Amino acid sequence: MGLGLAAPIGPVNIEIIRRGLRSGFREPFALGMGAVTADGVYLALVCLGVAHVAEYTAVRVALLALGVVMLETLGVLAIRDAFRLKGVPDGGPSAHADAPQASRAASMLHCYGLGIAMMATNVLAMALWLGSSSVVTSLAAAHPMAYVWLAVSVPAGCATWVVFISTALHFGRRFVNLRVLRAVSILGGLALCGIGLHLLWKALPLK
Repeated sequence: MGLGLAAPIGPVNIEIIRRGLRSGFREPFALGMGAVTADGVYLALVCLGVAHVAEYTAVRVALLALGVVMLETLGVLAIRDAFRLKGVPDGGPSAHADAPQASRAASMLHCYGLGIAMMATNVLAMALWLGSSSVVTSLAAAHPMAYVWLAVSVPAGCATWVVFISTALHFGRRFVNLRVLRAVSILGGLALCGIGLHLLWKALPLK
C-alpha cells in the first residue's frame, strides 16, 4: 500500500525528479520524507476515525485553494529556473558539497517542509485516504494488530520508494546534460501547472 501510494507520478514525484537531477540525493530525499510524514498524518487521522473532517466543504475548498496556488507557484518557478541554469553539476557526492553545513541543513529543512505542504494540500491524496478508510477500519476489525502493522508498513513502503528514486537520481544525473536538465525543468513545471489547473477545473461547479 505504501509503495502504491508513493510510486505513481504526481506533483511530489515530479518535484523530486526535478530536484534530484539538479542537486543529487539530499533535496529529493528530504522532500520525499516530508511527503511521507504527511501521509503518516493522514493514516493516523484515518485510524483515529477523524478523517471525516475532510468531508466538510470548507476544509476541501481551503485545501484545494492552497494546493492549486502551491502547484502553480512551483510550476512557474521550475520554468523560470530552467532558463537560469548555467551548467550541470558533476556526478560527485552532492551538488552542494562545498556549501556551508548550515546552508545545506536549511535547504534540506526547506525541502522537508515543502514535501509536507505539497502532500498535505494534495486533494488527490486526501480523496485516496478517505476512500481507503473503510479498508483500514475493516482490517482493524479483523485483527487487533492491524493498526500497528499499517502504522509501520505504509510509511516504510513510502520511504522505500523515496530512498530508491533519490538514489537513482543521484547516480543517474551524471549522464544528464544541460539541455536535458532544462527540458526536465520545463516539462516538470508545465506538468505541475497543468495538474493545478486540472484540479481547479474539476472543482468548478459547471452547469
